Amino acid sequence: PDTALPGQIGNFVLSGHRTTYAAPFNEIDELERDDEIIIEAREARYTYRVMSQDVVTPDEVEVLAPVPGKPDIHPIRAFITLLTCHPEYSAAERLLVYGVLKETEPRKE
Repeated sequence: PDTALPGQIGNFVLSGHRTTYAAPFNEIDELERDDEIIIEAREARYTYRVMSQDVVTPDEVEVLAPVPGKPDIHPIRAFITLLTCHPEYSAAERLLVYGVLKETEPRKE
C-alpha cells in the first residue's frame, strides 16, 4: 500500500535491516515510549514521539494502513511506523515501532 511522506497525515513507513546492509535498525528494539524519532528531510525536520512496539507475522499488512492496524479508519494525524525483521538473524516475524508526529521544523532558506 501507499504510505504518507514525512509529516503528512497518514502513516509514514520506514523499513530497514537489523543485521545487514549497514544495519540501520540494529537497536530498534531499544526504543521506548516517548523517545524521539527524528527524520531529516530536504524541506523540514520532523520529530515523532514513540507510542509503542509490536511484533507481528509478515502477512499482517494492516500495520501499514494510514492508521496503523486500523485499515477502516480515516487518518487525522501523522504517524510513523518503523519496520524490521524479528528476531535478529531471522525473517519469521516483524518488529514494529509506532510513533506520532510531535513537531515539524521547516528548513530555513
